[in-house]
Amino acid sequence: APAVMAGAVLVAGTGRTDATGVAWAALTLACEAAFTLLAVPVLRRHSPWGVSVHATWLGGALLAVSALPLEGPTAAGELSGAQWAAIGYLALLVTAVAFVLWYSTVRAVGAGRAG
Repeated sequence: APAVMAGAVLVAGTGRTDATGVAWAALTLACEAAFTLLAVPVLRRHSPWGVSVHATWLGGALLAVSALPLEGPTAAGELSGAQWAAIGYLALLVTAVAFVLWYSTVRAVGAGRAG
């Protein structure tokens, strides 16, 4: 927690806040808690790898469904190599590996202690 807080201060600074920002932060916290609590029963049947795979492909499918009407069917063809590399990094390391590590921890120590 101190490392995350220090990183947030370095990135965002000690600037201002408003009610909208606090509301979005509270929504994010609620989503993160639900993200963990909804996975607990599924972890009994699947491994952390299985839960991570399903969470990742479901997220990708939802993104594709929402991007098609918003960005158009040709948007993916307009991405550069650097943008595809960034997408790959975010998909594999930031999402898949983080999910496996998080769900492994939740499975090993429980949702309460992990949270």
